[in-house]
Amino acid sequence: MSKLLFIPFVTIVCLLSSCSRPKPIGVGSKDSTEQHILAEITAQHLEHRFPDTEIRRRFDLGDTRTVHQALLNSEIGLYPEYSGLLITEILKETPSDEASVVLERARMELKRISLLDFVAPLGFEARNVLVVKAADAEKLTTSSEAATSKTRWKVGLSYEFQNKETGLPSFNTYRFEMGAPLRSMKAEELFKALTDNSVSLIIATDTDGHLTQSGFKVLADDMKAFPPMQAGLVVRDDVLSAEPKLRAALNELSNKITLETMRKLNADVDIHERKVPDVAKDFLKSAGLN
Repeated sequence: MSKLLFIPFVTIVCLLSSCSRPKPIGVGSKDSTEQHILAEITAQHLEHRFPDTEIRRRFDLGDTRTVHQALLNSEIGLYPEYSGLLITEILKETPSDEASVVLERARMELKRISLLDFVAPLGFEARNVLVVKAADAEKLTTSSEAATSKTRWKVGLSYEFQNKETGLPSFNTYRFEMGAPLRSMKAEELFKALTDNSVSLIIATDTDGHLTQSGFKVLADDMKAFPPMQAGLVVRDDVLSAEPKLRAALNELSNKITLETMRKLNADVDIHERKVPDVAKDFLKSAGLN
């Protein structure tokens, strides 16, 4: 074959080869340990199931609205999210206190408005909870009991919680007697502040790794002030359509993570200082998804 014929032939072969290459899938996350872990679990799982597809990690993108906008702009194809935040932060609605109702409403409206799917409920909720030191609250079991006690509370909360649409209104449902103004801080500082008595009560997340330790006590949300927060994956419809087996692969993660498991995964990173990729790898192996 002459050189003149050979060069165009190679070009055509290369073009055809690139055209048949699967499109990359972008996995995003917000800027928290839990989000990093869930996104890394998802990314590694997809790498196992689609070895010829590039899985692009876009972690630590910001808050709920920022990451969701990145999804709408096709900067990522999917990311971990919570049903209650989709209702309150994205859809700007008042959530039901029934987890199943919140989940179905989020699914329906995301599909109708934005052509997005909320898939693979992962098996746990990341609700906000009120936490005290166990030694200081032996007789307290509910948030109502704490609010009506004689204690004048010093309350710590994260900047993220303070900025949520339903954050402070939910907390104020309980009408705590305050001994000091609310203290806002980084989420990772909450348990340290509680330990050193800078505050006497914190508004944390039920999946926080520090709750694997016996020195802390979660008060039951008996008035259902905090909305349901079922964890799942928000995925663009066009990304699901481009890879017909993607939905089934993501659904393999459904109900694989319990509340206790998520606490342990968070503790592995935040307390035991393990690397997120290693924690994700070990989880997938233990779940039979390696």
